[in-house]
Amino acid sequence: MTPGLESALLDVYTEMTCFCARTIKFFRSTPHRESPDLTHGTVLLTRPGFLLTSRWPEFNGDFKQTVRRLERLSQIVDGEAAAARLQTGVNKNTELLEAMEILAESNVHKDTLPCHCIPYQSNRHFFGREALLKKIRESLRPAEGTGLKSLVLHGLGGVGKTRLALQYANSSRAQFDAIFWIAADTIIKLRQSFLEVSRRLCLTLDDRDSQDAVVAVSKVKAWLDETRCRWLLVFDNVDDPEILSGVWPGDNSGSVLLTSRDSMVGFGSAASVCRVEPYDDDIGVSALLKLTGRDCEASSDQASATKIVQALGGLPLAINQISGFIVQQKIALEDFLPFYERNAAKINARKLPSGDYEHTLSNVWELAVARLSESSSTLQKILAFFDPDQIHESVLLEGAKESNSQELDFLRAEME
Repeated sequence: MTPGLESALLDVYTEMTCFCARTIKFFRSTPHRESPDLTHGTVLLTRPGFLLTSRWPEFNGDFKQTVRRLERLSQIVDGEAAAARLQTGVNKNTELLEAMEILAESNVHKDTLPCHCIPYQSNRHFFGREALLKKIRESLRPAEGTGLKSLVLHGLGGVGKTRLALQYANSSRAQFDAIFWIAADTIIKLRQSFLEVSRRLCLTLDDRDSQDAVVAVSKVKAWLDETRCRWLLVFDNVDDPEILSGVWPGDNSGSVLLTSRDSMVGFGSAASVCRVEPYDDDIGVSALLKLTGRDCEASSDQASATKIVQALGGLPLAINQISGFIVQQKIALEDFLPFYERNAAKINARKLPSGDYEHTLSNVWELAVARLSESSSTLQKILAFFDPDQIHESVLLEGAKESNSQELDFLRAEME
């Protein structure tokens, strides 16, 4: 008994057991009873099996589909049994078995590989990040027999983690036979992503499997563990570490890239962690001027762009969204900041007509604030009364000592 044969037999037994259960339910809900027949005047006659006969096509169709599925599953059992028999003579047939495995691998994947499930193409407005891209390439470079390679990209919402991961994935098509993009905002999105990957790899056996996301996760995981091809798995927006439970691949020769706001996501599993910082002034100004079509050499545009970038904290999402607004409204750079101060809420809530990011600035910041702990939320509200930059820690610590408020206990606690 091999794991493959055991799994194949279990699929057969499961199919038969489920059909038996449906059969029992059918006969219990549709009993073989007599029904009145009033075709002969006033004499009540009976017609046996009327109700059963009326629903028989439904049951008969289920039976025929079950037989077809069992035929396909039986073929898999026969193949696994033959492989198991050959495996018993592994010492005498090593070369033959290796050749058969290579042949089987090529036959299974010849129609599905290369398989690159990436939601967007490379963005022509991608700026800077050369050092980060180099680190990702070095950390995740595919190499046979080196085990699983993994990296977490973490940073503020809107700092460009998703766009950086997209840039790397699209630029690495030649290095990986398979690239799978998994949206991990929620468990539903994650399972739907795995379902799409399962369909692309032709891992579903029938119509029911093609709709079962839980089965798809299991099948894709098994494929990742067994395949010899070079693959990259991207988990995007993993803000809940628990979401990775049950989907993290085994110690195979593959690569995993995660993006998250939380630096602790992947702790204990991921091999490397890399923080994504906002743009510095030089890159931010260059990006803003190019996106708005302004003169990169003009000193007036340079000065105005610098003020805008600094006001936006160098966040790539903010720079991209604001640039689109400036172009759309035909606003001069030197006039933008006063206008923005008067209309920030409306501008931040606007979404660009096209792009590879579904959130607006308002969405990103609302999500960030909503996920704060109670103590963090209290601190955030306190900081709103200070100047945005260079708030000295001692102001908070000394001030907390003078207060008896229980809400500020975390500022007085050494561990906090």
